[in-house]
Amino acid sequence: MDPNTDIITPERIKEIYNILADAMIDGVEKMEISEEESRKSAEFILQNLDPIKTRAELISFLEELCKVWPTYNNVYHRLINEQKVIDDQQKLAEVENSIKNITQ
Repeated sequence: MDPNTDIITPERIKEIYNILADAMIDGVEKMEISEEESRKSAEFILQNLDPIKTRAELISFLEELCKVWPTYNNVYHRLINEQKVIDDQQKLAEVENSIKNITQ
């Protein structure tokens, strides 16, 4: 799948907001991020997440977020790995369809 054309739906953006909020709360509880820095990161998230339309934009946003606030690294890796699984499943389905077409 092409990250420049893979569309991120508004529903997925809402899911990502929730994932990031959980990561922020967890980071504050574990003292990985101060309350002040969590507020700054929340402002950054609110200003930058909604306009995202493609997977490439999402990856860029997460990379920028993690550079400033490493407490979100787990979210970055989680979302990247989820996408890799989806991509692999789609590739597998394509191969299976090709095999079916060859054997028919």
